[in-house]
Amino acid sequence: MADIGEALAFTVPDAAALAPGHVLVIPRRHCLGIHDADSTSRDAVGALCQQVSQGMLRALPATGVNLLSACGPGSDQSVDHWHMHVVPRRAGDGIETWPEGGSTATGHYVAGKLLVAELNRTTASGDR
Repeated sequence: MADIGEALAFTVPDAAALAPGHVLVIPRRHCLGIHDADSTSRDAVGALCQQVSQGMLRALPATGVNLLSACGPGSDQSVDHWHMHVVPRRAGDGIETWPEGGSTATGHYVAGKLLVAELNRTTASGDR
């Protein structure tokens, strides 16, 4: 286990690992997901994910990593505490991370425009 104060990292047991060396990084402070994490937790999780990723590239036969997280009921989140999966990757490893196709819902462009407008509004008003 790695501990940088506000975040912890630990290996995933073989039976649940997506790849050899799969690691979870979690904040010490409870939050359901990145959407309600405080800035200290976000910074600590990000820094530890970076350290874990760099270690994977040095110590494992990995040429890249995937950072995966599901936050909120619509995301298939299975544990009610934010966690980041750091998965070591290499070409031809057989892991499929991107689904074929996309959502069957319509309005992708409009949803993106609404999101950008909301981000611009909260940035301008100082809400965060």
